[in-house]
Amino acid sequence: MNPDVIKHLVSMRHSPLYNYIVPGLTSWLIMDNGELGKIRLFESSREQQEFITPHSHRFDFTACVVRGQVENTLWVEGEGDKYMMTQTKYLGEPGKYESRPIKEKRYTTDTLTHTEGDWYGMKFSDIHSIKFSRGAFVLFFEGVSKTNTTYILEPFVDGEHIPTMKTEPWMFKKE
Repeated sequence: MNPDVIKHLVSMRHSPLYNYIVPGLTSWLIMDNGELGKIRLFESSREQQEFITPHSHRFDFTACVVRGQVENTLWVEGEGDKYMMTQTKYLGEPGKYESRPIKEKRYTTDTLTHTEGDWYGMKFSDIHSIKFSRGAFVLFFEGVSKTNTTYILEPFVDGEHIPTMKTEPWMFKKE
């Protein structure tokens, strides 16, 4: 990507949320069009080792990898391992949710690696997890909210739901 484009994005970013789900990932706001959607810039300061719980979003989105790479893993019902699908209701602030288990199902995964210049997108009902490289910049176009609930997948092992989705005090830090 043209270095001038990156400089321009950096000059426009504001309202950071540090450690956005994983250490070293920052969500910067570029533009907020209220109910019409937002443009964010995700920046990763370290090679992500931590697993992000598979989840859906409340909106459709499209993203462009400006620098670095991301591994986007899509989760679909299939012959894979058992997971508990949990419904989470967004309570108006990152990390604030009300959750309830819905049903257990088997899921398989398909991982795609996206590099500089690649675009990818998802519908609000799709479930994914994602991994960012150190130095990654991803321009994220968040569409109109279509629901106030999302779905997460957590392991279901030996008849037991293992709750891996957690919000820790170090997540979603503001300036």
